[in-house]
Amino acid sequence: MFACDYVVANSDRHWNNFGVIFDAETMRAKRVAPIFDTGSSLWFDKATLHTDTDYRYRPLPLILNKSRKNYPEDQLDIIDDLAWLDPASLDGFADTAARILSESPEMGEERLAAIKTGIGRSVREIQSRWHMLAIPSTKIISSKLKRIGSGQGSNDGTSETRSVQKR
Repeated sequence: MFACDYVVANSDRHWNNFGVIFDAETMRAKRVAPIFDTGSSLWFDKATLHTDTDYRYRPLPLILNKSRKNYPEDQLDIIDDLAWLDPASLDGFADTAARILSESPEMGEERLAAIKTGIGRSVREIQSRWHMLAIPSTKIISSKLKRIGSGQGSNDGTSETRSVQKR
């Protein structure tokens, strides 16, 4: 989820917008829910993307370093295990995303090219830092998910999916 957020420049990942799939009978956590609430992505709040500074954004904190402002790279710092990721699987992702986005009549050519550039930069950064992404901050997230999965949170038992999001 956090690697994906970095690639698509999602600036809105926080404790209230990711979910957990629970077993409806045992109320034990089964897995993290599919990614949702990514509307604050792809530099949505930028009119133009002409300079390196334009590609900067402030991700909401799940960032634990309070001594500095949040930067996109901080999203990578909360990942402690990327063994599941084959960095080469990201090859061509910027082109694929651009092709999909080009189907929107609202997507101008200049904006499309800029988003493709931004995604390409993010992919290259993950690929170049892949072997170094071992910072144990996600243990806090894991322990919170385990606590929810153990039934320490409230649940009415009526749904197989329980979201951490409060709507």
